[in-house]
Amino acid sequence: MELSFAGPAFPTVHRLAWRRRLRPLGLLLLSWILLAVSLWTTFTREEGYESEGLTESIPFQRYTLIIAAAMLQIVAASAAIVVLHARTECLVHIAAILLSMWASEAALVVKFILQIHGLKDYGLAVAVSLGCLLGVGWGVQKTFIHNAEADIEKVLGMDMGRHRTYQLLKADLLLSVLVIVAVASQRLMVDLESQWPETFRIMASVACWAFLGIGIAFNLWTLPFVNRVIRAVDDTATRGAQLAPEAKASQGKSDSDDPDIQKILASLKTHRTFMLGLCLARLLVFGHIMLFGGFLWPIAVDLRVRVTDSLDETFAAYLLTDSVHITTLYYFFLLGVIWYVYGGLSSIAAVHARFYDEELRLLKRDYQRATFVPGSDSRWQAQVEDLACRAITIEALLDFYVGLGTTYMPSFTPGRHTTHDVVRQAIIPLSASAGSDLAKVLMKGRRLPPQAMVSHTWRGRFRDLVAAVVADSLGEQEYGRIGKLLDSNIDLVKSWITRESGLERTYWICAFSVNQHLSICSPAEPPTDSITGQLIPTCGCSCPKFLNTDEPCRADGASIHCEMNKFGDMMAWLAAKDNSFTHVLAMDRDLDLLTRAWCVAEAAESYIMGMCQYMKVSSNSSIRKKWAKVKKLRVEGMAATRPEDVDEILQRIPNKTEFNTQIQKLFGRLFGQFWHVPPSERVLLVCRELRWRMNMIKALSDEAPGRLIESQLKESAEETVRQELV
Repeated sequence: MELSFAGPAFPTVHRLAWRRRLRPLGLLLLSWILLAVSLWTTFTREEGYESEGLTESIPFQRYTLIIAAAMLQIVAASAAIVVLHARTECLVHIAAILLSMWASEAALVVKFILQIHGLKDYGLAVAVSLGCLLGVGWGVQKTFIHNAEADIEKVLGMDMGRHRTYQLLKADLLLSVLVIVAVASQRLMVDLESQWPETFRIMASVACWAFLGIGIAFNLWTLPFVNRVIRAVDDTATRGAQLAPEAKASQGKSDSDDPDIQKILASLKTHRTFMLGLCLARLLVFGHIMLFGGFLWPIAVDLRVRVTDSLDETFAAYLLTDSVHITTLYYFFLLGVIWYVYGGLSSIAAVHARFYDEELRLLKRDYQRATFVPGSDSRWQAQVEDLACRAITIEALLDFYVGLGTTYMPSFTPGRHTTHDVVRQAIIPLSASAGSDLAKVLMKGRRLPPQAMVSHTWRGRFRDLVAAVVADSLGEQEYGRIGKLLDSNIDLVKSWITRESGLERTYWICAFSVNQHLSICSPAEPPTDSITGQLIPTCGCSCPKFLNTDEPCRADGASIHCEMNKFGDMMAWLAAKDNSFTHVLAMDRDLDLLTRAWCVAEAAESYIMGMCQYMKVSSNSSIRKKWAKVKKLRVEGMAATRPEDVDEILQRIPNKTEFNTQIQKLFGRLFGQFWHVPPSERVLLVCRELRWRMNMIKALSDEAPGRLIESQLKESAEETVRQELV
C-alpha cells in the first residue's frame, strides 16, 4: 500500500469554511443598518414623547441612542468573531452569551429610535432587552461557574455541590421569566395609557425581590467552591513539605515556594475574583433597573422622578437614574473578562487550526471507511484480522508490570531498563511454552479488538511505555509522574483508572501483540542487557520463523505468515471497522521515536486514515527543549531493527521530499497541542495538576514514603551520571 499524504481533495471543507463566514454576516449587516438609522434619527428628529403616570421619557435621548448604537457595534463585532470560530463547547457558550448581549443592545436601540419618532413598542423592546440582559447573566453563571464545578468534580472527584447549583440556576431562570413578564406588562399598560394597579406592582416586586434573593444565594453557595480548591492546594503544599522534607531540602525549596503551586494558586484566585465581580455586577445592574423602574415595593414607584427633581434634571441626574449606562459598563466588563481574562482571543487563536484539522480528519475517516477494501488474498486478510485482535487490557498490562523484578526478570530496574530488555528477558520467556504472542497468555486466550494502537520505540524505558498507556486511559498528556507513581503505589494508579472505568480499555502494543517466536526470538547474535552488558540467553523454542519475504508469499512477494509486514493493513482494517479506533504515540524522553521508521510510518498512516492521534510525553517542559528535532525529520535517515523494514517503507513512499515536509508539519501540530492550550481550559488543567499532587501526597503518606523518596533521588543521581557520560 502506497504511503503518501497526497489524498483526495475535499471541497466540502472549503464549503463549510464559507458557510461559517456567512454565519455572522447577517448579524453585522443588521447592526450597521441600526447604526445608520440611529445616526439619521439623531440628526433629523426632535425629542420623543413623555408618557403619563410613570416617567418614560429620556431627557437625553439622542445621547443615549448614540451610546447604545456604538455599544451595539462593539458587541456585534465580538459576537461575529466568536460565532465564526465557535467549535468548542466553551466557545459555543461564549457565543450564546455574546448573541444575547447583542440582542439586548439591538432592542434598546430600536426602543430609543421608536421613542424619538414618537412611536410605541408596547413592551416588546423592553421585554427583549431585559430578557437578553438576564440571559447574559444566566449564561455567565452557567458557563463560568457551573461548568467549572463540573470540571473540578470530574477531575478531583470532589463533591462541589454542582446539583444544588443547577437547582439554583433553574430557579433563577424561572424567576427571570416572571420578571420579564412583569416589566413587559407594565410597559404595555403605560403605552396603552392604562393605570398600573398597586396589587400588580406588589406581585411584580415579590418576583423581583425573590430574583435578587436567588442571586445572592447563588453567590453564597457557589463561589466558595473555588476557596475549597485553593485550600486543597495549600493543604497539599503543606503536607508535601511535612512528608518529604528530605526531598524538598535536596531541591533547596519547599512546596509552598514551588512555582507550579504558586501558579495554581494565582490562577484560581484570578478566576474567583472575576467570577465574583461578574455575579455582583449582574445583581447591581438588575437592582438598579428594578429600583428606578418602580419594581421594588415598598420603595416609592416614582423614585426616578424624585431623584431627577432633587438634582434639577441635570445630566448627573440622568447618569444616576438611567440604566443604559450601568448596563453598558457591565457589558464592557464582561467583554474584558471574555476576551482577556477567560481567554476568548487566545482560545480562538488556539482552536481555529485545530478544529479545521479536525473537520479534515473526519472527512478522511469517512472516506477511508467508505473506500476500504480487504486484501484480495484470503490467507493474507485472515492473518491481518488475527493479528488485529490481539489487544491487552490496562489491567493485564499493569499486572504484568507488577511481576517485573519479582516473578520474572529479577534484574529489572524501572528507571533504566528498556522495552527491548523487557521483550528479551520477560515477554519472550513467558510466551515460549505457548509459542504465541504474550497477549494471548496475559488475556488467558481471549482475543479482543483494540480501542487504540500504541506506537513506541523499543529503545525507550519500558516503564515509560506503561505510563504512557496509563496516561491515555486517564486522558492525560504527560506520563512522567505516572511512571514514578507506578513504582511507589500501583494500587493507587489502579483505583484511579477504575474510577475512570478504564481498566478494561484495550490496546494493541507490538511487543505484546506480535508473536516474537515467529520472528526475532532467536537472533544470530545473542542480545545484551542495556545496563549490565551481559548476554541474554536466546529462546529455545522450535517455532518456524517468517520474515518479510519468506514463503508462502502473496503475489507481490510479501510473506503471508510474517506478522511484521502487516501493520499498515491491520490499521486500515481496524480503522474501517471501528470509527473510535485511535492512535497513541508514546514519545520517549529523548524523542528517539522520531528516528524510528515504523513509528513514523504508523503516524503517517493513521493521519492519512483520519484516525485520532494522541501524543504522550514525559513532561511538557522537557519536550519544549527537544522538539526542534521535528524540523530535522527525514524519512531517508530513519532506522529500524531490521534494515529490510526501512527498505520496505521507503519503497512505499513515492515522493520522499513531500513526505518529509508533511510529516514535519504533522508532528509540529502534535507537539503544538502542549503549549497552545486555550486559557478557557485553565480550571481543568489546574485541577489535573492538583490531582497529581494530591495523589503523590497520598502515596507518600499511606504506602511507602521512604521508597518513593529513595527512588526519586536514585533516579536523579543516575540521570546526572548519564548526562556526564554523554
